[in-house]
Amino acid sequence: MIKRVLVSGAVVVGAALLACGGGGSADLKQKPQIVTDRDAIQADICRGRGGAQSLFVQNKGIDDLVVSSLTLTAVTSGVLVSQPPMFRLLSDQIISAADGGVNNTIKSNQYGLVSMYFNAVDAGTFDAQLTIASNAENTPSKAVPLRLFSPDAGTLGCP
Repeated sequence: MIKRVLVSGAVVVGAALLACGGGGSADLKQKPQIVTDRDAIQADICRGRGGAQSLFVQNKGIDDLVVSSLTLTAVTSGVLVSQPPMFRLLSDQIISAADGGVNNTIKSNQYGLVSMYFNAVDAGTFDAQLTIASNAENTPSKAVPLRLFSPDAGTLGCP
């Protein structure tokens, strides 16, 4: 169910981005160029709750952008952890903003969506990193910091 909603949302938002001028091909480089809609993701979610977060990835090159992996990591108690419990990828592939298809190739000047779920099982501030490995000429390993602030019940508007 969550995946279906995210795919539908990706198609709608992708169409809106293209309608707002995101579809022009001026100044594209030949080799793939990865561009994200933001350089970091932060969410405030009350303890005991969760929420979906998305990151749009655009190919600003003429050649196809091929994502080879999406990886979540965090340092917990001084140890590097893959797939930290507070953060989860909803798919290990990119969701196409053009047609809702799931694959790891983004065509020239098109968008894809990386969907995550932040799970606030404990109160506190939790940091992780999403790494997008690809054939992008500008950033073959794009790191996006993630931060979850999870206040306890009864504070900052949490029931």
